[in-house]
Amino acid sequence: MPLVLLHGLPLDGTSWAEAAAGIETPTWAPTLYHLGSTVTGWAEAVVDQIGAGPLVLVGSSVGASCALEVARLVPGRVQHLVLVGGKAGHRRDPAQHAAVHRIVDEEGMAGGWDRIWAPLLSHPGPAVADRERPPWPSPGPATTSRWSDRPPSGS
Repeated sequence: MPLVLLHGLPLDGTSWAEAAAGIETPTWAPTLYHLGSTVTGWAEAVVDQIGAGPLVLVGSSVGASCALEVARLVPGRVQHLVLVGGKAGHRRDPAQHAAVHRIVDEEGMAGGWDRIWAPLLSHPGPAVADRERPPWPSPGPATTSRWSDRPPSGS
């Protein structure tokens, strides 16, 4: 039974690599932004790409919202659901939503970190944001021994 790990903002699927390293079961940690532009779109893509059969979902932050949406779409397939810091609803500020998409589209996730998320961590100073900066991977699939940003084969 595959384990699907869904990341929070501003991270990507690689944020689960260390946690998934010791897991024996096939594990998929997609980068949600590559799956669509809405939580519902991400959930539909997860369902489409993971294949048939039961699954286990773990979601953090917005990944938890996506996991809830997957469970809504295919409730009979979700055997276990772990939610960390998520919420069932969304309060979208259209101007903020558009600004975040524009920044990430034009500057990538590194630009999004600098302009959107790092300022949330900047007190007591920029050293906190620098220390917490994710190691943005170069484009392309990232894999380790049992973890992948692609659905497990044969699922």
